[in-house]
Amino acid sequence: MRKRNDRIFVHLDKEEHQHLSKLVKRSKLSQEAYIRHLINGVVPIDAPPPDLRIVIGARRPMTQREIEFLFPLFEEVYLSALAVNRRLNEKVELFIMNDMDVNACAIGRRTIAVTRGLIDTMDEDEIKGVLAHEFGHISYGDTKALLLQNIGNGLFAILVWIFNLEPVLIV
Repeated sequence: MRKRNDRIFVHLDKEEHQHLSKLVKRSKLSQEAYIRHLINGVVPIDAPPPDLRIVIGARRPMTQREIEFLFPLFEEVYLSALAVNRRLNEKVELFIMNDMDVNACAIGRRTIAVTRGLIDTMDEDEIKGVLAHEFGHISYGDTKALLLQNIGNGLFAILVWIFNLEPVLIV
């Protein structure tokens, strides 16, 4: 079988390039080897876990409408949330998911992501309400609780598998 040498060109902005450089340096691989691992679906050894924002396809606000319409709403709700709850992280960022479903989510302690469908469907007051709801999740640690719940469920499943326990139906 003949070996093919394909070239792939990727245009990265400055921030993306810096992020990739950090990941490559941390992995102790060459940039080419690191990218080959990613193409083959293998996370390089010693690489950090993937950024969940990238995994779900979230991006920073880029269009004029997102910047001029959505970002001021986000800032207004953010300042109100900070006034009410001082424990709220002061570096929460807004991300956009290119999905036409009407949805939003809080990710970790520093990210709120909204869908294009939400932006296109809801009016200003409705969007403010959704953003306030997501800030509430971050303020009260719901994302941490969900993470702990998922870890607990995973550990329980492993124990069931190790000890070959049969599920018990309680009626």
